Amino acid sequence: MSNLSALSVPAAHIFDPDDGIVCTVGLKIRTMSPIKGTNNTSIRGMPVLEVMMVEEYQNVSVERLRDYMVRHHENEYLLVDVRQPDEYAQGHIPGSVLIPLGQISARMKELPVDKDIIFYCRSGRRSRGAALFTGSRPYVAGTIFNMTGGILAWDGHVLAESPNLKIFPLSGTDQEVLLQAMNLERGSARFYTVIRKRYGSVSWTHSLADLAGAEEAHARMIYRFWAEGQTDPPSFETVFSGLSGDIVEGGSSCADLVAMLEVQPLEPCRATLETALTIEYAAYDLSRAMAHRFQDSLWRRYSMLLPREKRSTCSLRHRGWPFVWFDLIFFGEGLNGPRG
Repeated sequence: MSNLSALSVPAAHIFDPDDGIVCTVGLKIRTMSPIKGTNNTSIRGMPVLEVMMVEEYQNVSVERLRDYMVRHHENEYLLVDVRQPDEYAQGHIPGSVLIPLGQISARMKELPVDKDIIFYCRSGRRSRGAALFTGSRPYVAGTIFNMTGGILAWDGHVLAESPNLKIFPLSGTDQEVLLQAMNLERGSARFYTVIRKRYGSVSWTHSLADLAGAEEAHARMIYRFWAEGQTDPPSFETVFSGLSGDIVEGGSSCADLVAMLEVQPLEPCRATLETALTIEYAAYDLSRAMAHRFQDSLWRRYSMLLPREKRSTCSLRHRGWPFVWFDLIFFGEGLNGPRG
């Protein structure tokens, strides 16, 4: 019997020990040949065949994935969490979008055909099913990855709770969404400025001015996109100074964060740093979620630039922060003390 190539076969079920049947996928046949030693016998008139399936995806370890994410821009790939919403809310990789495995087929249009897609789940079983299914699509130009070991193997930062998209006017215009984005940058800048004033001239507070300046620089970037939709836009300084800045990036209240630091049992330097880490991780997560939601909008153009800007600004070792590394590469090891 001649070999067959890339034929469609009836759908197969992908099982998960916790959820039972969680997805039905179509696969491709790479080769079909009589099983050795059977003398081409048959069962109920059908030949006994050895079927080898095409697995059009690549397994990738956490270490290799981290290296991949460092070397690639965010608009070159999509990171997808295929667990359930409650699992995602308990802790997910910053920047990942949630598409439960059972919804992959119905939400296939959300998966780009021209970019790499990285799937992960709890342990790697469900994400393998998603990779199998997605890799079986025709016209997939990007590479499909399955993160082996799942989030159990992930040794980087994780975020609790889902991105708070409700802080944006989701039914509003591009300009309204961008104006709120500027307001969040204003809130973060306010937070860093308030904390710097609170702790006075202590050496490590000088770096807070750098962070506040970085947030203003991000706001200026947003302003350029926002001004495109205005007939006679006011200056950046006028717009920025008129924003309330009551909410920081990620959606937390600026006042609540300041109050929380006042009762934080950690010493001020470490407590402030960990709060800053939380703000920036949440900002990155929110930006990626918004980019995925608004596929064909001005917001997507902006939000594809912001994560890279935040990496280049915040992935640094601040001279004034002793004993810590301000590591905001988003898939690194976070706060682990000095690094050479």
